[in-house]
Amino acid sequence: MDIKTEINECLGLYQKITEEYPQELNLDELHEVTGRYAKIKEYRDRINEYPQEVQTACEFILTTKCSKEERAKFFACISNNPKAFSIDKKETFVEKRQRMADMAKEIGIETPILFHLVSVAKLKGILGKGDELVEEYRSLLKQYLE
Repeated sequence: MDIKTEINECLGLYQKITEEYPQELNLDELHEVTGRYAKIKEYRDRINEYPQEVQTACEFILTTKCSKEERAKFFACISNNPKAFSIDKKETFVEKRQRMADMAKEIGIETPILFHLVSVAKLKGILGKGDELVEEYRSLLKQYLE
């Protein structure tokens, strides 16, 4: 199965969990893991069968507040240049923010959206400590963008 299919299926499972999660908590059903809760657990178990990188990519997609096009532009940017957001020790905070603002214009994303995407990518572990694309996600993003 290809990465794009895996991510789409995993996203579908997350969507089912969101749709089927009860508005009011029923502790008896929850402890017995029956009905809705059993179905939700089944979805979670199926999600856990996907590789960790696919799960993380789905969490990133679900967490980010932007359009698919903006997300795709961000993915293409870091896929083509894994060190696009890497930290330069000589660069000041203001200089890095300005560099990112310039990059946002270059790739066609509003600056606050790019800052949001970079922040979430760091939190989810897609960008590593040096703010560069983690090796495990390089091939995943390339396949996803195809």
